[in-house]
Amino acid sequence: MYIIGAGLVGMLVTLMATFNSQLAVNAGQLLSLLIFHLCGFACISLIIMVMQQKSVKKEAPLHLYFGGIVGVLVVYLNNLCFIQLGASITLSMIIMGQSIGSVLTDSTGFLNMEKHAFRKNKLAGLSLMLLGILGMVDQWQLDYIFILLALLTGMLVLLSILLTSQLGLKIGVLKATQINYLAGLITVTALVIIGNFNLSGSLYTLPEIHPAFILGGGICGVLIVIGFNTIVPKIPALYTTILMFIGQILTGLVIDYHMGKTISARLITGCIIVFSGLMINIYIDKRNLLKQERSQSLSL
Repeated sequence: MYIIGAGLVGMLVTLMATFNSQLAVNAGQLLSLLIFHLCGFACISLIIMVMQQKSVKKEAPLHLYFGGIVGVLVVYLNNLCFIQLGASITLSMIIMGQSIGSVLTDSTGFLNMEKHAFRKNKLAGLSLMLLGILGMVDQWQLDYIFILLALLTGMLVLLSILLTSQLGLKIGVLKATQINYLAGLITVTALVIIGNFNLSGSLYTLPEIHPAFILGGGICGVLIVIGFNTIVPKIPALYTTILMFIGQILTGLVIDYHMGKTISARLITGCIIVFSGLMINIYIDKRNLLKQERSQSLSL
């Protein structure tokens, strides 16, 4: 059951990005960002109310509350990259960015995370992932800026996850998610007010947009947080990562096909190569963890 759930969470990640990008195309970036955060905030608030979850009163550093602000930038960049690159390449590049960000976080102990020395053998997996992505792209003259933006988006996704997860340890996962959406909503609202943007024109387009595109992104975002925090403790992280990746990429390929983008052999081959690079790094992480546990047990 949890194994299927991990794959479904991966599918939801791709669907969320697709809903958001399509809403941005039809209603504009600012209005789509407002709707995403408003819908997500309403959804998580309803869940908290139904579950009657009480707030955990623990002090948390101020910077942990900035995950929602980072999330606004993530959604904005993700929309741009999905529209320009398609789902498969964007997702692969985001995963690459998360992998690089994870290496940097482990090496530096960023945000008070446990510090782990960088191991050169992880370069093989990262290089293989990059090779797969290079093979998927056929319009470098037009796409290289968006490819770099997708890479940056992956790093920002990791940063948002780290901030929200650490806040969740202090005040609870659902409450941290609610604050994340609220911070994003306040940020976008402030941008609209400060920039004196007129959204009335975009509002007129909403009746013509399918409700799934309007509500889907925010709802998927909440389900991803709940699903991720439910599944991760139940099955090994190795299986979670692999199954989520498979769910993301397969859904991305299907969406690319329905959006009229060519699903070529090179695109599928590139996805397989990226997956192989991810598998190598997961295997290396697992082996390093086992070595660390053995050395600790011997020292005892």
